Amino acid sequence: MILASAAGFGALAIFAKTAYAAGADVPTVLFLRFFIASVLLWAWIAASRRRPRMSGRAVVACVIIGALGYSSQSLTFFSALTHISASLAALLLYTYPPVVTLLAVVLLGEPLDRRKLLALGLAAWGLILALGPGAGRAAGIGVALALGSACAYSAYIVALRRFVREIPAIAAASVILPSACVVFGGYGVLTGTLDLALSPRAYLAIGAIAVVSTAFASTMFFAGLALVGASRAAILSTFEPVVTLTLGAALLGERLTAIQWAGGACIVGAVFLLYGTAAGVTARRPRASPGRV
Repeated sequence: MILASAAGFGALAIFAKTAYAAGADVPTVLFLRFFIASVLLWAWIAASRRRPRMSGRAVVACVIIGALGYSSQSLTFFSALTHISASLAALLLYTYPPVVTLLAVVLLGEPLDRRKLLALGLAAWGLILALGPGAGRAAGIGVALALGSACAYSAYIVALRRFVREIPAIAAASVILPSACVVFGGYGVLTGTLDLALSPRAYLAIGAIAVVSTAFASTMFFAGLALVGASRAAILSTFEPVVTLTLGAALLGERLTAIQWAGGACIVGAVFLLYGTAAGVTARRPRASPGRV
C-alpha cells in the first residue's frame, strides 16, 4: 500500500507537466485537483455513512492548515514545474523530511541526537550535489519555488502534528482538501486565470492528478500507515522520487547527471538515517481491520 501510494505521488509531477503541455495553467490545475479529490472523498464518506466528528477548534485548525499550509506547498511545487524538470523538482521537494526534523527540534522540543545531525548534514550535501554541476541551466526561480515547497510541506506536517494530532486522517482531509479548493477557486476568479475551457487531454491529466496522485495515493498511504507504522512508511515512501525520475526519463526525456543522482541518493539516505532505527521496532497493530481501513 505504501509503495502504491509512493507511485501515485511520484507520478504527480508527470501528470502536471502533461496538463501544462495541453494548455492548462497552475491555478486551474490546482482548483480542479482539489475539487475532484474533495468530491471523491466526501462521496466515500457518504457511502460509508461515517460522518467525520470534529470539534469547532479542530475544524478551524484544518481550514487554516488547508488554506495556508497545503495551498502554499501545492502552489510553489506546481509553479516550480513550469520552470524546472520534474526530476529536479522531485529531488528538491524530498528534502522535506530533514526540514521536518529540524522544525520539530526547534518548535516541538524534540531532541537532536547524532543520528539526526548526520542526516541533516547528509541531506544538505545531497542538496548541494543536486544543484551542482549539471544543474547550472536550471531556472533559479524554479529551484527557489521547489525548495520553498519543501519548507511549506514541512511546516504543514509540523502543524498537523501540533494542532490536529488526535484527529483521524480522513476527517482532517475532509476539511483540508475543500479549503485548498476554495483558495485556488477564489484566486483563479479574482485574477482571471481560472480557465475551464480545456482540451480533453488536459482534463485527463488533471483527472489523473486528482484520482491517482491525490485520492488514491492518500488513501493507500493512510491504510498502509496503520499496518506498518510511521517509520517504515517514511522509508518506503522514498520510492516516490525514484518513480518521478524514472517516468521523467521514460516519458519526458529528462536526464540527471551522475552528480545529481549522487545528490538524490544522499537525500534519500538521510531519510533512512532519520527513520531507520525506529523502523526496526515491531509495527503496532492497526486500530481497525484492513477492510474497514
